[in-house]
Amino acid sequence: MADAPRFRAYFQYAEGRSVLHMPRKDWSSLNVSSTDTALLDVANTPMGSISSKASVVAAYGRRYSASAAEVGIVRYDPADAPTVYNVDKYDVLEDLPSHRSFGDMVTAASTQDNANLREYLRENVFFVKRDPDEEHHRSELPGTLKLLLDSST
Repeated sequence: MADAPRFRAYFQYAEGRSVLHMPRKDWSSLNVSSTDTALLDVANTPMGSISSKASVVAAYGRRYSASAAEVGIVRYDPADAPTVYNVDKYDVLEDLPSHRSFGDMVTAASTQDNANLREYLRENVFFVKRDPDEEHHRSELPGTLKLLLDSST
């Protein structure tokens, strides 16, 4: 497998937060389609360790375009009552070379846009945790998630 440690380190630095990655073949096996929200097993994602630290109610994936998706993890935290559900969202970046800042990122990382970097980017997808939004603290599960959970039992 290809690796691009300088690019990886710079990407994390530029985002100002942890950037997780996952082999593209594993991401593809989760079947996050362009049409529906899909339930995921959080253990099959780079965020799997969260389930050992928090009460995970559900994880989901949703695609927005051919190269952009989201993963959400819903945790239950009674300390946050009355908004006991916390929704953490991650952008899933599948096509970094098409990012408008890709050339600048390569330069800033003191690396080269070469076959190794391109192979590394082809082999992996990247997860960047979003800042909490207005849906982060909730008193109820999101409606779509409720329906998915009900239909899976």
